[in-house]
Amino acid sequence: MYKKAGARYFMSMGVHHDNFDLWNSKHQPRWNAVATGPRKDIVGQFQQAARRHGLKFGVSDHLWFSYKFLAITNASDREGPMKGVPYDGNDPQYADLYHDPDAAKLACERPAVSEDQRGMEAAVFPANP
Repeated sequence: MYKKAGARYFMSMGVHHDNFDLWNSKHQPRWNAVATGPRKDIVGQFQQAARRHGLKFGVSDHLWFSYKFLAITNASDREGPMKGVPYDGNDPQYADLYHDPDAAKLACERPAVSEDQRGMEAAVFPANP
């Protein structure tokens, strides 16, 4: 379908900001799509399909945002019946998925996108091309 639409390449998501790798990752041996969930190398399947159809292939990630996205996992409800009960990020059995609480806190204290990046995005993706 992509090729018929004129595509010359296909880019797969490798890891989103949830820190779950979509291939048989050595970086995340427990939290990847081969070890958990679909038990398939999603990125590898996309790569094979792209190459089979003569498309260039690339992999993208949004892992830089995971520190902000996962920071909440080190907290707890502030009210209600679960008030004060720690979320999973505080549980040592999930330490290999969630980031260190101190690193997550630092990431939340600074802007996600710098002024330089905003300028670059405006140049690369102009609002009115």
